Amino acid sequence: MKLRIILYEDAEYTKRVETAFSDFQNEEFELYCFHRKENLLAHFSLHEADVLVSSENKKIPEELLEELPIFYLTEHFEVGTNQIFRYQKLEQLLGEIKRKVKRQSTKTKLLVFTSMQGGCGVTTSAKAASLFLTERGCKVAYLDFSFPGIKENMFSEEKRNQYGFVEIPVSLGSFGEPIEIERAEQFLDELKESKRWEYLVADFPMYLDILIETFKNRADDVIYVCVGSREGNQRFMRGADLWNGSAKTWILYNKFDEQSTQEQAEEYEPLGGIVRYAISDTEKIIEKVAGLSIFESFLG
Repeated sequence: MKLRIILYEDAEYTKRVETAFSDFQNEEFELYCFHRKENLLAHFSLHEADVLVSSENKKIPEELLEELPIFYLTEHFEVGTNQIFRYQKLEQLLGEIKRKVKRQSTKTKLLVFTSMQGGCGVTTSAKAASLFLTERGCKVAYLDFSFPGIKENMFSEEKRNQYGFVEIPVSLGSFGEPIEIERAEQFLDELKESKRWEYLVADFPMYLDILIETFKNRADDVIYVCVGSREGNQRFMRGADLWNGSAKTWILYNKFDEQSTQEQAEEYEPLGGIVRYAISDTEKIIEKVAGLSIFESFLG
């Protein structure tokens, strides 16, 4: 079924888009362009549409606001869930509209980054994936599951970081006391059901193995990070069956070099590899990894 798009913009922009679309060989889209309000309403009274694309400074008729999903054209490349970068090739513009329409009708996805080996880059990989998705217009929350007792409050206030996505620190109770599993489960359920986010990216240290069941019942994708060392591969194989088919499982090799080897495990799909960077600046590493294509599998 074709995606029916209405573009409501100034005359110059709609003319350029119409000209490009006339040469665009694709059966996935129907595109109707208008710059006059009366023509837009006349079309809408006779024909159905799936989405309206316009500018924030363009006054959209109230009857359309109530009937259609609205995406707004923006001057800036880094955009949100209901914004489209206006200066891109038509094929990319239409593809972005299609992806965002699809995302609005789907549930929030939970991506869980974890490992049984410390120091292998779980946090760096999880933040890089969050940045990768954010840069493609997705609304992302990064969930930082911390050591028990580090945070005064169990669920701290969310805060947007320097990369543009929201971080939510999650403390799991006071040191020396039982982990509050039920509250953690309720927290995850509320975040998913609220649909405020398209993606929740959880940084889950597996020494908190008591939470395996919590994530097992809620994760859409589990990404196991491994450095490919002999010890790392042994630990991976010991923990490979913990998820028991409850989610799609991937293995991501990080800090990979000539001494690393890849271990095969049933039901784990290779996500890719990240070389060992000769820099110590964590922010720069996160930005470099986010520029790779390894996380494209998670785009809807």
